[in-house]
Amino acid sequence: MAEDIATFTIDQCRGRQKVLRQKITGYCTRMRKVITNKLSRREATRLLDEARTLLGDSGPINDRLLELLEEAEGEQQQESFLRYGGDVDTVADEVAAYISSREGDEASVPGWDPADPEVVAARQRAQDAAKVYQEAARAAEEALKEMEAAKQSVQDLGEEKDLNGDREDDFKSIISVPPYKPVARVHAPDEWITNYCSGREKPFVYSGDHRHTSVRVDLENIRLVALLGVTHKYDIDFHSDVLAFYYYTEA
Repeated sequence: MAEDIATFTIDQCRGRQKVLRQKITGYCTRMRKVITNKLSRREATRLLDEARTLLGDSGPINDRLLELLEEAEGEQQQESFLRYGGDVDTVADEVAAYISSREGDEASVPGWDPADPEVVAARQRAQDAAKVYQEAARAAEEALKEMEAAKQSVQDLGEEKDLNGDREDDFKSIISVPPYKPVARVHAPDEWITNYCSGREKPFVYSGDHRHTSVRVDLENIRLVALLGVTHKYDIDFHSDVLAFYYYTEA
């Protein structure tokens, strides 16, 4: 994915320019070490090609900055760009002089001739590969940014889902409470006794859970007077908050 430098901001241009200039300076330093230590001429040539490639890449960045900056800052930018270009040209002259000074010497790498067509072709392939690598690196950088953005979106979605999940749990806890069910038949005590005595009401036996303490009390001489004045004896079971008539016998 090629970058559109025409859309770069000043900060983006300066950030990219800083990276390119650091690399150019590094290549120039390495070329001078090769010359000082009389090392491989091929290495010196390769480093020079890399430095020139980076300098070419910095050209569009420089042009974009000249469009964005004020006149005074633009002049300083142009001077700085030309200074780096001058540094590369100076080192290029040093490399050329070094190669000339070693003309006729055996190659540091046996079988290598700088003028050999195969060597020239290999150099061109290296330059093309370097440009392809730069494009791939930029594409990888963009892909990484997209991945980070996608990851952040997933995280944001997960946090939102967690919040919704909490609200659902709260809602479930509310609706899970069983609704109050009123007793279907509500009778006054005297009415219940009348119904019971006439056989219209069956004895009720409590069969709930055992979380409540129940006490069975047999009362031999509890007598209740019904509406008809009949005396009865009851065996009564007390269970926590429920009073149930267990069975009925006449006195």
